[in-house]
Order: sequence, then C-alpha cells, then structure tokens
Amino acid sequence: MTAEKIIAAVSKSFGIPTDVIAGKHRTMPVSEARFAVYYLLYRSGLTHTEICPAFGRTYKAVRHGVKRCQELMESCPVYSKCVTTAAEKLGVKL
Repeated sequence: MTAEKIIAAVSKSFGIPTDVIAGKHRTMPVSEARFAVYYLLYRSGLTHTEICPAFGRTYKAVRHGVKRCQELMESCPVYSKCVTTAAEKLGVKL
C-alpha cells in the first residue's frame, strides 16, 4: 500500500485536498486527516520509522499521530466513520 493511495482515500473521505494533507498545514482538520493517513499506513503494515520519510516528520510525530487517531476514533463517531470509510476503500483492516 502506497502513501499516495492512502492520502487519496483519506482526502476523499475527509474532503481535504491531497496536497494539503501531504503538506505542512497545521490546522486541526488537516492534522486530524494526516493522523488518519499515519494510522492507515501503520495498520497496513508499515512501522512508524517507515512512515516518517513520506511526510518529513519525526518518529515521535508519527507515533503521536497514530495514537491521536485511535483516540479520536473512540471519542468521535464522525471521525471514526471517515477513517473507516477510507480503510474500507483501501482494504485495510482496522
């Protein structure tokens, strides 16, 4: 599974352009969509260390994003639905 495919699926699910998700924007909706990308990459079998270069982020930032995505999925049904929709399109098991 490539980062580009996951970014595209998350982009469609969250309604945020792919270039914005892949960029350096730090607004909450963009960051949360990016966290979903990290999470889906992680669930597809990549390690935190393998995800870092695709976004120019540190290990700590990616680990935080994966954890934050899990927290948001538990607390926010709308966020969970967006992540689940993207995962289903990609065939990633959650």
